[in-house]
Amino acid sequence: SKMKSRFFLGCIGSVVILVTSPLLAILANSVAAGANPVAAIADDNSVIWKVVLLDLFQRVTGESRLLPGGGSEIEPGMTKITFVDAYALVSWVWGDGGGQTVLVKENERWRAIVAGSGELRFSTLVQYKIPRDTARSLINRDKGAPEKQPPVADLFIDLLPQLQEKTDALILLPSELPMSKQPIYLRREVASRSYRINLVLTRNCDGSNPCTVGSFIANPVAPVYEPGDMFIKDVALANSIRGYFTPSRCDGAFCTPAKIEWDWEGFSYKIELKRVGRDVNEEEVVMIAIANSAIIAGPR
Repeated sequence: SKMKSRFFLGCIGSVVILVTSPLLAILANSVAAGANPVAAIADDNSVIWKVVLLDLFQRVTGESRLLPGGGSEIEPGMTKITFVDAYALVSWVWGDGGGQTVLVKENERWRAIVAGSGELRFSTLVQYKIPRDTARSLINRDKGAPEKQPPVADLFIDLLPQLQEKTDALILLPSELPMSKQPIYLRREVASRSYRINLVLTRNCDGSNPCTVGSFIANPVAPVYEPGDMFIKDVALANSIRGYFTPSRCDGAFCTPAKIEWDWEGFSYKIELKRVGRDVNEEEVVMIAIANSAIIAGPR
């Protein structure tokens, strides 16, 4: 514990924004007294980073889980700050690892709420009493969602809040979908790190092929990607993302939907839809447009 304290204190001393004896004195007094990290009166990035460093220092003296691999003597550094209302999500790197810290501004003072190695999840922020809408916005904005996000397609309006409530997965859904001549109903399967939305023609559809017209799926990225179809084709999607398109095919009365898949931020996304084009080329154009609509809108 003492070795960790000396190491991290050395790191703090070498960071330009912290080379001030009053701040080091505050740090020493706070740790000696077992107090919470001292909040700073300001909202500029440098002061937020000071609060993050003070919080990390206090945490690392008591537990080693925040130390990156090997504890190599490399200064921690801030890579990004995302602001939503009175909250800030700070991403930082340290040695071979990194993590995130969430702070709140109360009475003109910034206070660290939660920190962890890797990326913080929506459910974790909610556990620390961060409002659900704010927690979701912090995660999504950190991943590039625009402040003014295009609305989700009408079909998903009622379902989206249910997904947001129950999953840590980054939710990608399009703003636009081709119109259907028949009523479409939704059936959902939601887990902590995944979701599946089935588009069906009847309320009591059991997921069988005749009554299912498509699906929107997200799962954690598998260690190895194995294309499930010999007709798969590489396609270019928005934001320089590589996608995989598979055309629909019919064998008698049994038809498989057109598919488009891509990986992004640790998740694999798949869209499957039937009857979206008169031929393979039109299917590809439509499926790419739907995928791009979801990607450009950003996580919801």
